[in-house]
Amino acid sequence: LVWADSRYISLAPQTTEILFALGLDKEIIGVSSYCNYPSQAKNKTKVGDFSRPNIEKIISLKPDYIFCTGLEQEPAISQLKRLNFNVYVADPASFAQLFTSIERIGEITHRRAQARALVEQMKSEIEAVSARVKSIPPQKRVRVFVEIWHEPLMTAAKGSFVDELITLAGGINIAHDLIRPYCNFSSEKVISLNPQC
Repeated sequence: LVWADSRYISLAPQTTEILFALGLDKEIIGVSSYCNYPSQAKNKTKVGDFSRPNIEKIISLKPDYIFCTGLEQEPAISQLKRLNFNVYVADPASFAQLFTSIERIGEITHRRAQARALVEQMKSEIEAVSARVKSIPPQKRVRVFVEIWHEPLMTAAKGSFVDELITLAGGINIAHDLIRPYCNFSSEKVISLNPQC
């Protein structure tokens, strides 16, 4: 574990948001070019984009810990581990996994109390939203399409964090029944299913 005055780099928007939410603004020394929230993240040193971080830049910043996600960051993660960097990969597929990630990041950064408070606040907000939307009948729920990528057109289905978010918010994901959490989806299918959002 790493102590006070530590130096953190975040290569994923989700881990950047968590680090800021835990009050670690001063300890964050670098982020990816995709990390733009909260607004303070825009003022941090950029260490490359989401899928191609600049390894030389990361080495020069001498981080104590690097926070990443999965998917296309896997090659960079392997390289950073080979270089003996401390790397934590947060790739939650559900709220339960997100809460675990927040608590683990809290342990790594010695912000356990802040992490617990953040998780409790999120759970409370989720329960409040769930209570408000549970009385909406299925035929009145908003049909939603989420574009993950445009070419080829990709979306999120059951088993994805995005699908869980839509459902908790009271919507219906038109791609829910696809076979994988993230899949290609035809524009013709989007038109035929006629999402409202």
